[in-house]
Amino acid sequence: MVDPPPVVDLAEWLAGFTSTMSKAQPYREPTASEAGDGVAGLHRLLGGGDAGVLLRPLGFIVTSGIDSASGRPFSLAFSEPAPGKRAWAAVLVDLCAPARLVIGSPHPVADQDSEQVGLAVWRRSPGSLLLVAGAHRRAAGGLADPRNHTASLFHRLAATLLAAGLPHLQVHGFADESAPDVDLVLSPGATTAGVPITRVADSLAANDLAVVRTWQTPMPQLDGTTNVQGRAAAWTGAVFVHAEISASARASRRAAVIDGLTGADLAGTGWPGPVPAQPVAGQFPVAVDTVNTTGTSPYAARADHGHAERQATLDRIAALEVDRPVVLRYAARLTIDHAGARTFAVTATGPLTVRLRNVAPADGATVLLEVVADGVAVPVSFAAGTGMLTGLIPPFVIPAGRLGLFGLRHSARTGRWTLLTAGLEQ
Repeated sequence: MVDPPPVVDLAEWLAGFTSTMSKAQPYREPTASEAGDGVAGLHRLLGGGDAGVLLRPLGFIVTSGIDSASGRPFSLAFSEPAPGKRAWAAVLVDLCAPARLVIGSPHPVADQDSEQVGLAVWRRSPGSLLLVAGAHRRAAGGLADPRNHTASLFHRLAATLLAAGLPHLQVHGFADESAPDVDLVLSPGATTAGVPITRVADSLAANDLAVVRTWQTPMPQLDGTTNVQGRAAAWTGAVFVHAEISASARASRRAAVIDGLTGADLAGTGWPGPVPAQPVAGQFPVAVDTVNTTGTSPYAARADHGHAERQATLDRIAALEVDRPVVLRYAARLTIDHAGARTFAVTATGPLTVRLRNVAPADGATVLLEVVADGVAVPVSFAAGTGMLTGLIPPFVIPAGRLGLFGLRHSARTGRWTLLTAGLEQ
């Protein structure tokens, strides 16, 4: 007789999983081999295979059961707690339906209760997968923050699911003072706003929540545009919804937040799949009504290209970037006027000492000097006050008939030019 699967309170499990997380906990990123096994373990977890063979050697516990709140069967894999260093991730898979939606919680504990909000959305979304980071975002000096690190196992797992076309709803939290009188900030991250995210915004607003739509009202500090999971979504063409929830909304309006997030039915909007151009109010550039079949995007053109204007811009850039050298007459002591050009050429018939004009340029200004030694070997030195990188020792002798190249950069901090490179053309 086979024992029935255990009934588990997943909220209690999640509280235990996150209980040892802190800024001081140990953490290290997985090796490439470990990350590969982790991704392969995810595939087995989704496909009903023996994920434990791959995940247990990585410190994961792999289990299954019935969720006490939703009554749905699940598979669960979660990494070792502190003081273990392999604090990588937890993956909760709903087994009642094929995977349709990923709910990401990259900042458990740090974004207080954001992981519990993610679990509540999972419980209301059949066929969903909950992905929780395994460490505090500030552990190991911030190395544990999967929002910024593509080598993290959280990111590797998320990117695998995005590559499969699954929509990704990522749950974050912000302090009330960061955006007063705002309950949620919604952003498509690095992707394009479309029907899925507008449906989420409308659903949240219908639950009487104050929602900022960043494609209409920019909010750079909370828009998640540098989020590496969002960038992975942009590359694969998958839906990415970055939801920042205020502290007060997480604490006192959580039911409305969950109703709003689940009422949009992200997995039922015609996705997963590449997101073509869509006419979304406030989006710039505006979307076109058809999708090109060629271009630089691996999936679809997302906005009006304006090809004629773009070509004119490229032509202007090309014209500006033509940097023909100013040809100087040879003199034993040569002064370069950096205000007029960046590239200078001289044909030298004897020793050459180079100085740059005293007028200070902008910080970071560069000069390239090419010297051809005509008939004799030419020693090149630079006037007193010119800095040198370690290892560059003047004079620099250019053999007869050869070309020498010298690169200099000005620093406003030191108030002088520094020689960065000195070499001969092969």
